[in-house]
Amino acid sequence: MSPSVANGVGGVGGQQEVRKLRRKVNQNSGRSYCWATCVETNQPCTERVPEDSNIPYCLHHLRAGDSAIEVIDHPTNKDVGKIVVARVDLPKGYKLVYWGRRVRWKGCKGEDRAMSYLQNGGVIDPYDCEGQQLQY
Repeated sequence: MSPSVANGVGGVGGQQEVRKLRRKVNQNSGRSYCWATCVETNQPCTERVPEDSNIPYCLHHLRAGDSAIEVIDHPTNKDVGKIVVARVDLPKGYKLVYWGRRVRWKGCKGEDRAMSYLQNGGVIDPYDCEGQQLQY
């Protein structure tokens, strides 16, 4: 597949907008198109990201998660709970999105799932975020 694909949607001045793919990984580049992979076709999602969203997933993949991975119960140790596994072979460099609400550590419901990136900058809490698969 070529590094850019015309999607047929009219852009600025009536020109077609172009969907760009990452160089070494068959995945959309940038924040205009969904980063998820459609497992049925093993191709990048062709849907656009909502304009008011900071998360590079379309509405479908925000609710259902990236089709390239799935959440299952741990097969041998039920005490572990759920785990994330790949449905297809993922190439080196494949990007996934860890997202949630930014909250103070005290207000965090899923303490064991929260991630902190900045000192005194709060944490990303994925608890109760439908479609967030990487919290497992």
